[in-house]
Amino acid sequence: MSTQLQLATDLPAQLPEDVKAATNAYLLAYTFAEITREAVDKIQREILAELQFMTKPHHRSKDHPHVCLDPKETYHLSDSDFQVYLDESHKRTREAGIKPADMERDYCPALVAESLLRDATHALINAVGKMIGWPNALDSLLCHIADGKYDQFIELSVKMVLVHPDYIPPTL
Repeated sequence: MSTQLQLATDLPAQLPEDVKAATNAYLLAYTFAEITREAVDKIQREILAELQFMTKPHHRSKDHPHVCLDPKETYHLSDSDFQVYLDESHKRTREAGIKPADMERDYCPALVAESLLRDATHALINAVGKMIGWPNALDSLLCHIADGKYDQFIELSVKMVLVHPDYIPPTL
């Protein structure tokens, strides 16, 4: 019998509650992060297209100053242009209902959602690791982000839980 088959047959008949809860948290956080990032990026791209900020020359970059249209390039803006961009982003994400009234001004809703996803991912890795007898799974996998093993473990963990007969997915 192969190792993979042996592992599959050793799964418990009932999933531990922490594995179910961590999977639910991961799925909800993943969905929230994707939706939030898409909405924030749309608003930020609209702002950049309207205000037509020029990037400042950067001594380490071969790029010449150009109109910044990508939110990931806003670190190339002048301090004053970046502040206008942040103020407008804050205003529009609040107006769109993406940024809650109690969220601090300098917080980005997409980054907050992605932080929640990272926390949920770590909880999932810890719960599944504990279930399969790998108590230091998170520490070990953090060393393997670049080679894909971290993402592979998450993907396989979620798939394992989703197909388990004991699992009931979250409903909204």
